Amino acid sequence: MDAKGDFVFSDRQAKRMERAMANLELGFGEGGYQPTEFIERYLPDGYFDLLVVDEGHE
Repeated sequence: MDAKGDFVFSDRQAKRMERAMANLELGFGEGGYQPTEFIERYLPDGYFDLLVVDEGHE
């Protein structure tokens, strides 16, 4: 959503992005790293302003 609360992407675009992100999440697990370990090792400090994690213990 933009600053006015309007959707930025169409439903079709949102579905395509959702599919792409689902594939990306699987890629984080490659190499035996948990996603949190991947973030800690490979992303620079300050990469996220805010990160909300559900089921972070996994």
